[in-house]
Amino acid sequence: VAHADESGLRVASRLHWLHTVASDTLTWYGVHAKRGMLAIVAHGILPKRMATLVHDCWKPYWQLDCEHALCNAHLLRELTFLHETTHQRWPQRMIKLLLAARDHCEAARQDERTALSERQIRRIFTRYKAILDQAQARNPQSQRHNKRRGRVKQTLAFNLLRRMRDHIDEVLRFVTNLSVPFTNNLGE
Repeated sequence: VAHADESGLRVASRLHWLHTVASDTLTWYGVHAKRGMLAIVAHGILPKRMATLVHDCWKPYWQLDCEHALCNAHLLRELTFLHETTHQRWPQRMIKLLLAARDHCEAARQDERTALSERQIRRIFTRYKAILDQAQARNPQSQRHNKRRGRVKQTLAFNLLRRMRDHIDEVLRFVTNLSVPFTNNLGE
């Protein structure tokens, strides 16, 4: 399992990017003028990854040929923001589900188990999908109401729901593989 992240910094008064790849025992740092795949390829670390990469769903990471896992700390922050700004209840239910799943995984590790039971995994996925279905009914896709061209702007809730549905396996990777952590904090 490796964790990846990138942060802006100034080099000779110009914006550059500090790219980080970390495991439990090693951390690599690289600075590059670019943030995207150009920098990732130039550094040469991530394109050679064969294991699970934990990240924040940044688009260039998806171009890497590896198993992906998403940082649930990022999702918890987005869910908290949506709950506070929309006063909808589904974000709070999703937060409770993710934290309960995290706790189940931690308990399994403490008991030196290598996996959750199939029943536990199935329950978590079923509840996750049910929350998404209920939330989707409350936050439908925005439709075009004029003759303008281009994409129709979607709500933050809809965009988060779509990302959580499109990447369900990556969001819940920590449930199906106990060697994958709940967050990307090591890379952050």
